[in-house]
Amino acid sequence: MPLIHRVVTGVGISAPRALIHRERSIPKINLEALREIEAEEIAYANVLTAVPVKKPHRDDFFRVHPDPSYTLTARMLQVKDAQERERLYLLSEDLLPTLGEHEGNIKVKKLFTCVTSHEVTFLWPANTPNLNNELGRSWAVSGLKIAEEAKNTWVRMSGKPGISAYVYTKAQGDLGEPKWLDMTFQELLDIAFEETYVDTMDHQAIKTLTGQV
Repeated sequence: MPLIHRVVTGVGISAPRALIHRERSIPKINLEALREIEAEEIAYANVLTAVPVKKPHRDDFFRVHPDPSYTLTARMLQVKDAQERERLYLLSEDLLPTLGEHEGNIKVKKLFTCVTSHEVTFLWPANTPNLNNELGRSWAVSGLKIAEEAKNTWVRMSGKPGISAYVYTKAQGDLGEPKWLDMTFQELLDIAFEETYVDTMDHQAIKTLTGQV
């Protein structure tokens, strides 16, 4: 009997793939050099770019700088912006004679240098007592008392409308010594009021106050 040879086409049986060799290019990025830099301790210095001017937040424990040279009693201009929010501007004494009719917008504030337990430095524009405003006077007096207390211990301040005064709570634990920045008060002031120092009648705040804009 003759042998019958079957041809198997074998669907699914593939031929061996040809190996494709890719020519390697010279890398542009020196990865090893970058990793060496990553492993090194890189020296850097933080540059302070903003110093908030605000009242202490009720949730923050804070301290007041005990050095009198870090405190300033100054006249500040209080103007409402387009969103009806009151903004404070440090006012040059030279402008006082020309702003007599707007004396209601000029407030005497005591600027305290403060730092929170989270190491955030800010300036607190505390109100000063006004003999013509008995209600505001009680708020101001209590705030200044708390500022004195905060020179020696960590405190948290909040308002109590029922008694028209601020009250404070002392920190129960040891929060350590306050970490003051190695900067002069002049340097802090320049940063805090870089955009909000009014020393000319052409300032935007003056134009808003006088209805020029």
